[in-house]
Amino acid sequence: MVVMRDNAVIGLPMRLLISIVVGGAVILTVNGFLNNIDLLPKTLSVTVSPIICYLDDNNIVNLSFQVSSRDGEPIANALVVVKGLNGLSYNRTNKHGVANISVTVNLPDDAYEGFLDVFVEATGYSKYEQKGLVRVVRRR
Repeated sequence: MVVMRDNAVIGLPMRLLISIVVGGAVILTVNGFLNNIDLLPKTLSVTVSPIICYLDDNNIVNLSFQVSSRDGEPIANALVVVKGLNGLSYNRTNKHGVANISVTVNLPDDAYEGFLDVFVEATGYSKYEQKGLVRVVRRR
């Protein structure tokens, strides 16, 4: 005589689904370690020079960026975007992790200073965003 339990049959699909999900996560983790793949994006280090810019008569601000990993390795081909004060400009880093950007800004007549935002993206790294990183000052 065979005894059937209804709750055992009903719980089977849920147990199977959980096993598949857990097994898939384990396989991805092991594969990542074997293939040296980073499952979490790494952090970028971004340096800008100068951090305070004095506006000249042609309203152009020249900036230099150094983009590297946390270990100090330069990041090539990272996209660096500068925007603000009605200006927008971008460039990609070279093999040394350096990007030079000139951006034309429009500081309002009644303002003596304003700020530019910086965004950086590189494959395999988390996005870098810093609002108001560069200060632009009008010479009096």
